[in-house]
Amino acid sequence: MKKLRFLTIIIILLSFSCKEDTSNDFEIVGQWIEKEIRGGCTIEFTGYGSAILNLFSNDNVHEYNYRIDESANKIFFAMPDNPDSEWSLKYSYDDTFKELTIWGLYISIPERPSETILTKVQL
Repeated sequence: MKKLRFLTIIIILLSFSCKEDTSNDFEIVGQWIEKEIRGGCTIEFTGYGSAILNLFSNDNVHEYNYRIDESANKIFFAMPDNPDSEWSLKYSYDDTFKELTIWGLYISIPERPSETILTKVQL
């Protein structure tokens, strides 16, 4: 009987220790707006692998397919009708401030890519 209680206690302790902490997970799906810039960039990532990118104004809205390589911290974009058009941009996520930074989103020189900081729109 003591072994059964001991086994039950061990199973309970293991179940609590094996729980994954998901509070710090980065979820890209949703709408992101450029931080502190009115009329700046907005990106909406869907759960279906498409992203709607709006740079500068409503006249410059484009839809892309996207995929993420978390090991390389890169977001790959491609035109929906041309998968060979794929290019990648480096990204990082700051869990403390809940900010997504994407380098090279705006036209810039390769030696010093533009840095765009976005915050997620909370619905």
